[in-house]
This record gives sequence, C-alpha cells and structure tokens, in this order.
Amino acid sequence: MLKQPLLPVGNFGEPHIPLTKALALVGLNTKGTYFLFGVEVILKEGKEPTVSLDLKEGSTVGTALDSIISQLPDYEYEVVDSHLINVFPQAAKRDLKDLLNIQVPRFDVVDQPVAHRSHCRICSFRS
Repeated sequence: MLKQPLLPVGNFGEPHIPLTKALALVGLNTKGTYFLFGVEVILKEGKEPTVSLDLKEGSTVGTALDSIISQLPDYEYEVVDSHLINVFPQAAKRDLKDLLNIQVPRFDVVDQPVAHRSHCRICSFRS
C-alpha cells in the first residue's frame, strides 16, 4: 500500500499547509484506489501543525507520508489495513488514557440508514 503511486501534482502553492489538509491531498491523489487517514492532532495556540507537500513524478503514498512525518518529529504513522493509515503523536500510543487507546469490544449502529454508517468517524484534537 505504501508503494501506491500518486498523481504528480507538484507543490500546492503554499509553503505550509495544515497536516489534515496535506493528508487529504495525499488520499485524494492516489492512482486507482483510495486511502483514509485517522488523525490525532495536538493543537498549539488553536492551530494544527503545518507541513510542506510536493507530489512529484514517482511519488508514492510512502514517500509522501515519510516527507510529512519528517517535518513533524513528534508524530508517527501506522498502516491499519489496505485503505486506512493512522497518524498520531508518538506519545499518544504510550498514554493509556488517550482516546485512540480505548478498547471498544463491540460497537453497533442501530436504526440508522447504511449511508449514515459510512460517515461515522471520531476526531480527536488536544491543545
């Protein structure tokens, strides 16, 4: 999955874009497939971290993620399955009280149309 090629769209015109926007651009510019990102962001003064992103010819999901994470040394990523990658602060994995470390043995969505189920998501922001 990390070897999946990206469309060569170049620099996005801004030297620093929010982390979540950079990840969305990576996910939207894959060739022939899609990727979703689960993201936990630590806000500083109400703003998320920013990165530069330049998707050149030959870029892959892995090279784009490595470039993003190299600009944020306190973050890491983890491939969850063939279409999902989690990005989170390194310290979050060691914190048992962190929202993303809570084990949910079972989660049922009832009395909701299928369309609503596919839009369920959890976002975590800390300041």
